[in-house]
Amino acid sequence: KYTNGYYLYEMDRPLGTWIIRKWAGVNPDNGIVQFYKEDGTKTESESEAYLYSDYGSYEIPIFGGFQTTFRYKSLSLNAQFTYAYDYTVMNTMKWYIYNHNFNGNKPVKMLDMRMQPGDVTDVPRFGLGQPSPMAWQVLEDASYLRLKTVRLPYAFPQKLLQKTRLSERASIYAQAESLLTIHDYTGDDPEISDES
Repeated sequence: KYTNGYYLYEMDRPLGTWIIRKWAGVNPDNGIVQFYKEDGTKTESESEAYLYSDYGSYEIPIFGGFQTTFRYKSLSLNAQFTYAYDYTVMNTMKWYIYNHNFNGNKPVKMLDMRMQPGDVTDVPRFGLGQPSPMAWQVLEDASYLRLKTVRLPYAFPQKLLQKTRLSERASIYAQAESLLTIHDYTGDDPEISDES
């Protein structure tokens, strides 16, 4: 068994298995981030937090692609799909934009930060002096199905080409890339993670 940062390397476990603290929300009394300990109780201390390894792996176990073509006379439509299933990535952009200590525009969710004792929220109070620590709240399922390429070629009729004497075959086409991606990942693109 060997750990390297947030990765666990162990026999009979997928390569790139995540090992990270389990987020337990924000303490409503003081607005500080909490983690789970091994016994299931909560702590605000990172050193007391248990490192869990049941969040999956960044290695993609199931991936591939397929394509289909429809033809009607001289026109055809080719669609190519790609997919990946059952892998987890770290959305570090999410960690960055949800932290008070980093400059830049912030999402509306930051207005939910803990303001006074008793507020129940998952956004820690402002002014803790350090960013929220990395924990499982930044790990996300990045499974997706993408319409990668659509190509619409038109083949000029043979009779027309024979009159021009330029070529026996000629066609023109229009092509579009990455038209649709179905996923639950909250980052920009599940195929290109911030860190994996």
